[in-house]
This record gives sequence, structure tokens and C-alpha cells, in this order.
Amino acid sequence: MLWRKKEMIKKLIISISLTTSIFAVDFNTFLNEVIGKNQYLNASLLEVEQSFFEGSKLVRYANPKFEIERSRFKPDGFRSDSGYRTSLTQPIRLWGVGNDRKKLANASINSAKATYSLTKAQFVRDLSLEYLKYKQNNLMVQLGDKEEKIAKEIYDISLSRFNGGAISKGRMLQSRVNYKIVHSNKEALKLEGIHIYYNLLKRAGVTKEIELDSSYKFTVVTKNSQKVNPKIELAYANADKSLATVELFDNKIEWLNVFAEFEKEPNQDIARFGLNIPLAVFNTRSEEKEVAKLEAKKFLSLKNLYEKELNLDTKRLIKEANVLQKMFVNNEDILKIDLELLKMFKESYKIANANLLELLDIQNKVITTKERLIDITIKLDANAIMQNFYKGVY
Repeated sequence: MLWRKKEMIKKLIISISLTTSIFAVDFNTFLNEVIGKNQYLNASLLEVEQSFFEGSKLVRYANPKFEIERSRFKPDGFRSDSGYRTSLTQPIRLWGVGNDRKKLANASINSAKATYSLTKAQFVRDLSLEYLKYKQNNLMVQLGDKEEKIAKEIYDISLSRFNGGAISKGRMLQSRVNYKIVHSNKEALKLEGIHIYYNLLKRAGVTKEIELDSSYKFTVVTKNSQKVNPKIELAYANADKSLATVELFDNKIEWLNVFAEFEKEPNQDIARFGLNIPLAVFNTRSEEKEVAKLEAKKFLSLKNLYEKELNLDTKRLIKEANVLQKMFVNNEDILKIDLELLKMFKESYKIANANLLELLDIQNKVITTKERLIDITIKLDANAIMQNFYKGVY
């Protein structure tokens, strides 16, 4: 009866464990959720919205100006009369200036959009790399569980052999210490995992605790010809904005003032019409124009530099990924041999054909190989993240 209760409890624990893993949030789902809610990204997105209004402000027309005044006259020194004057002035934008201002407004909007794209891409990249720490810690804890199970099995065999008088107490205690060390190391990994988990939530900008699935695998997305690296996109957008500024400064004069006046005096009415034309004599905006040209040249130079760096980094990442794949396959083969040896040595140890030190050595080799496989897996994921970032996928 007691045995049946234990089995029922065991099945219940397994059921709860499976249910928990089913409801663990996939990283991609988690990422899409936090992108929409992250305050840092939302602040950057507001700057894009702000740029639309700044652009509208740049192309809007100036308001007319209306003046009215009252006059008092004393033509003979004794009798007084009154009069008034009204004036309406409307600034008129010169031909072509409106188009130049519109180009600059659009270029400013594109620059703000490119800034947001870079901010978002960097956020996705950094959060993905932070998730890899969480994934690696979880894989190491899972490996620690398996290592502890093996160490406990070896300790149980040693205890059985000690009770049977086959080995010394020292050998039995040695296997027990090994088991305790493995358990302690696993607990240390769990403690480190708490720090990593909350750092991940902090990076994501969320305060609610979410159970994350740690099995998400990053893959390199096929290159889209329309996608470019966000740093290159921003440099190009800023260069375009500077060139649009140069075109605007080519207009030494942007506005004329058209005015109309009506003046009523005691003995006469006067109507005036005219133009107020500013003269570009001392301020031709040549300095502003040169500064904008240098800005454009700087951003185009940065764009060329980023393209060269991107090309080299992409080649390096592809070569590294190929080497890592080969290393993974090779270590999988080593692990198969190590596991086979471990099984053989455990069976031999039970019947005293192998000593404890040999068994522990094989156990350590199994764990080391599994740790290498985890390390390679994480490096392949990081490689895919960086390749996708360089391609402009994010």
C-alpha cells in the first residue's frame, strides 16, 4: 500500500513538471511581448512621432501680420482731427524653397526612424545574448542533475561494497565526498541562475516573473536583399539629412514680405502696396552650408567604414560557425564513447573489476564532454544572433 502511494506521488510530480514545461514561455514570444512594452523602446518610438511634427513645423507657412493704429492731427494748431492706418503683411516663400524644406523634413523623419531601428536592433541583440546566459545556466543545472544522479549511483555502489567488506571505508567516503561536491556545485549554479534570471527581466524592462523555456535555438535567417545593417542605415539617413540641409542653405533668401496698407487722414486717403525684400549681403549662410557638407561627408565615410567592418565580421562569423559545427559533431562522438565506457566501468566496479578512481575519472570525462557540448551550443547561438544583427534582421 505504501509502495502504491509513493508511485502515485511520483507520477503527480512528473505530471506537474510536464505541465510547467508546457506553459513555459518561448523566448520568441517573450521577446515580442517585451518589445511592445519596453519603456526605453517606447521613448525612442516617441522620437519618431516627434520628428513628424518637427517636419510639419519645418514646411508650414508663416502667419500673416496685421497692424492697426489711430492718429490725431492738429493742422491749424487749434482744431484736431483723427485718422487711422491699417497694414497687412504676408511672408511669401520663394519658389523651390518649399520643396527643399520638404526634402529636409522627410530626411529628418527617416533619420529618426533609422535611429529607432538601431535602438530596437541593439535591444533585441542584447536581450538575446542575455537570454543565452539564462539558457546556459539552465543547461548546466540540468547537467548537474544528471551528474548528481551518476555520483549518487557510484556512492550507493561503494556503500554496498563497503558493507560487504569489498572496499575500505576510505574509498566509500571518497565516493561520498564526490557526491556531496557534485550536489554543492549544482546548488551554486542554481544560486547564480537566480542572479542571471533577474538580470534578464531587468534587461527586458519587465517586473513580472515569467517562466521561460530554456530550449530556444537561434538560427541564421536567410539574407533579405531589402534589409541592411541598422548602423549603415542610420549613417546613410544622417548623410541624406545633411545633404538636404545643404540644398536648403543654397537658398540665400527664403522669404519675401508682401504688404498692403491703407491710411486715412483728415484730408486724404492713402493706399500702399509693396514688397519687403531682404538682401543677402553679409549673411549668405555659406558657413552653415559648408558645415552641412562636412557632416554629409563624415556620415558617408562612416557608412563605408561600417560596410567594410560588416563584410569582415560576417565572413569571420560564417567560418567560426562551420568550425563550431564540426566541433559539436566530434564531441557528440566522444560523448558516445565516454558513456559506453562509463557504463562498462560501473558494471565492472560492481564486481570489483575496476577501482573507484578509474570510475570517477570516466565520470569526469563524461561531464567535461557534456560541458563542452553546452559551451559549443551557446557559441553557435551567439554566432547566429550576431549574424542576424549584422544582416539587419532585427
